[in-house]
Amino acid sequence: MQLFTQQNRHMLYPFEPIIASNLSLDGWAAPLSRRRVQIEFRLHDEQQQVAWPYHHGGQTRTDTLNGSSYFEVFLQHAHHPHYVNVQITPQGLWNAYRFDHYRHPKHIPPLHEQHIGLEHLQIEHHRIQLVLDLARLYPRDSVLRVGLAAVLVHPHDLRSIWSLQHSGDYADSHQASDWRIQFSLLD
Repeated sequence: MQLFTQQNRHMLYPFEPIIASNLSLDGWAAPLSRRRVQIEFRLHDEQQQVAWPYHHGGQTRTDTLNGSSYFEVFLQHAHHPHYVNVQITPQGLWNAYRFDHYRHPKHIPPLHEQHIGLEHLQIEHHRIQLVLDLARLYPRDSVLRVGLAAVLVHPHDLRSIWSLQHSGDYADSHQASDWRIQFSLLD
């Protein structure tokens, strides 16, 4: 299942420069039929700077994701303040959280979004591809704003925060103004 072209390829950028590094991260997002979206992240890491744990197969929905590198997808109906944050790790751990507006409600963990499905997950070294089923979450002909982000763990537990853009004074991937991808869901 490969729908990605240079037109829907998006570079992600670290909030702070990584010195002496040729590390880069690309993301793709494309609508599929039946109100689904396909997302892919590809990490280019020739110097092996990022911890990428082995994926044993399968997928597990859990709240304990932030001990390692993880990738984020933000989904927002273009005319509503609420949004969904999907997080996934190279080990196949994932979850989806619902927010009414910017980081609210402030539950730890955030409220789970039950109306989203992880239909397909493929994880290889430095590559994650997923298909999200949004049919129960968004009505037909919805226009979505999509954001892509990542938190990458480096040696000595250093972390870098990546996003399509960073418009604020600190790294914050929940800023809807930084979600630059937009498309209509397909029936």
